[in-house]
Amino acid sequence: MKIAACYIRVSTDDQAEYSPQSQLKEIRKYAELHGYYIPDEYIFTDEGISGRSAAKRPQFQKLIVTAKKKPKPFDAVLLWKFSRFARNRTDAIVYKNLLRNECGIDVISISENLGEDRGTALILESMFEAMDEYYSINLSAEVKRSMKMLAENGAALGPAPFGYKNESKQYVIDEVTAPIIKMIFNLYENGTGVRTIARKLSDMGVKTKRGNPPDNRFVEYILRNPFYKGQIRWSDNRANNKNRYKNNSEGTAVYEGKHERIITEEQFDHVQEIIKEKNRMYQKYQRKESARVFMLKGLVRCNTCGSTLTMASTATPSLQCHSYNRGACNTSHSISLKKLNDIIISELKNCTENLSFEITPIEPKDTNTSDAAFKMIEFEKKKLLKIKEAYEQGVDSLEEYKENKLRITQRIKELESDIKPAVIPISKKDYAKKIEEVVRIIENPTSSEQARNEALRTIISKIVFVKPGNEIHIHFYF
Repeated sequence: MKIAACYIRVSTDDQAEYSPQSQLKEIRKYAELHGYYIPDEYIFTDEGISGRSAAKRPQFQKLIVTAKKKPKPFDAVLLWKFSRFARNRTDAIVYKNLLRNECGIDVISISENLGEDRGTALILESMFEAMDEYYSINLSAEVKRSMKMLAENGAALGPAPFGYKNESKQYVIDEVTAPIIKMIFNLYENGTGVRTIARKLSDMGVKTKRGNPPDNRFVEYILRNPFYKGQIRWSDNRANNKNRYKNNSEGTAVYEGKHERIITEEQFDHVQEIIKEKNRMYQKYQRKESARVFMLKGLVRCNTCGSTLTMASTATPSLQCHSYNRGACNTSHSISLKKLNDIIISELKNCTENLSFEITPIEPKDTNTSDAAFKMIEFEKKKLLKIKEAYEQGVDSLEEYKENKLRITQRIKELESDIKPAVIPISKKDYAKKIEEVVRIIENPTSSEQARNEALRTIISKIVFVKPGNEIHIHFYF
């Protein structure tokens, strides 16, 4: 008697016809009639999981890992239908090919008779794979239509927003978090800024539904969400529409809900007017600032989070950590732009006098080499990520991972050796002369801020501003 494994998958719990018990029962009947024995340890079941992605099905991955053992542990994988194996043609082809051609293990659908002729069987199986993928895509479209109808009828869609909870498929006010929603609207309406509100909530110990401290985006999302005035917002393109949380963006509609409102319509609309006015003023200011170039633009980094220091909206030109401005960094890096300019110039002069600096060599690309060569290297690097994922998911053994990694790494080295010129060493004395040239440019009163910035970029990769301590670390490169 031949040994077989079986793979069972259901997408939802209400599929009575395709329940795990029903599938296993039919598969065991087939096995008995066709001379297969299925040990309990070779029964692999994924429940409540879509067949669109093999990587997201742990039992499927366990099946593949088991099948690759030597000698092969079983002769066939039995399925209720090919759709249980995969609803993605790429996954179906890759894994069936692996099982059949590399492992010598057949993949059999017990309810879809392909016949004895191999050519006909191949055509039929390909048709089943295409139909399964079509079904999955069509189902996704049907779900979207159904969700839109629910939104139009004011029904509950997905998890409850902050300030609400789900009870019997209805949104009801959460007495614990609803007062926080009112506080956010009241503070903003009375002139408190978004970042200050986020800080206040964080100091209060408030956590988002995902357990994270509130940031600017959390507060902005609440202030813009019409759900709090009793409406439901729905986007037809939730996966790709970056502006789906904006009420007036393309593909987004707002419907009257059946839930109790936390904020009055008058207060919500008033807050939207304040937001619109602030955005108008900010955009006008930002256009002016975006056109303004300063000597250190894009070069100075926060030592706490790594973000770039950008121009702050103060009377005196100064820089501040971009993430701190958004409420995502805990350490202020505010510093006068003039003060920082003077520090940098002084430090550059000190470097040329004492040669107290380190240089990081950067190998430039050979401009005479075609872009195709670089694309090949990027392609090989992507392969490295793929084989690492396969190893972490248990699909490949450690030995297979090492072998594949060595092969791909060697290929990358061969490609890089053909296109990268040798790095020409440079002494600190010679490099100091380059620094002196840059200092002459940035101290020249006739040099524009753009020219000063470009000159600095020829020798500096980044400047790290350390707080507390007010230390400046300049990173030179060649």
